[in-house]
Amino acid sequence: MDQNGTLDALVVEKRVFRPLPGLAIEANLPPRELEAVRRGEKDNPLSIWEQAALELEWTQPFEAVLAPGAGPFPRWFPGAKTNIAANALDRHVNSPRRNSLALIFEYASGEHKKYTYFELHREVCRLARALAGLGLSSGDRLLIHMPTLPETVIGMLAAARLGAVHCLTPTGFSAKALRRRIEASRAKIILTADGGLEGDRISPLKPVVDE
Repeated sequence: MDQNGTLDALVVEKRVFRPLPGLAIEANLPPRELEAVRRGEKDNPLSIWEQAALELEWTQPFEAVLAPGAGPFPRWFPGAKTNIAANALDRHVNSPRRNSLALIFEYASGEHKKYTYFELHREVCRLARALAGLGLSSGDRLLIHMPTLPETVIGMLAAARLGAVHCLTPTGFSAKALRRRIEASRAKIILTADGGLEGDRISPLKPVVDE
């Protein structure tokens, strides 16, 4: 510790940073309800997970919150089926939130691109149909070799919509490293871009995939 107590300040943090009132009011769990949830969790530890699960949409409901006798490898919500893309988009599109912003992206240039739930849902469905037309289906792997772009998120959601598994790869991969990842993941389709912005230069991506 130095004479100003710097080390103690780093090791022991006693300050309290409270959220702005507006954020607290709009939170999924307002402060006034937090204590009630804590009390309920003590009486029934699984109740909080059941309540959270009931906020999602299920194509097939769960038989229980936690499978009995699961031991060290618990199986949650046995018998249930859902689709994460449908929960991320469809349930909002079918509600008053359909025109609320779902994705805001800022490019390095400072330009913004915004998608409402309805717009993002439309783009995801378009890409999902295109991928399905190329033969991607449930259980297949989609390798995404893309920079950070709205289209990268759209690709992830499109794969989930089809029940496929997406695999993200760093844009700095060489052709040899990318080949190893393709073989290891057994990817059926690769989603890529012409290039990606790294600092003030464009790094080619499609040529690496072609190689």
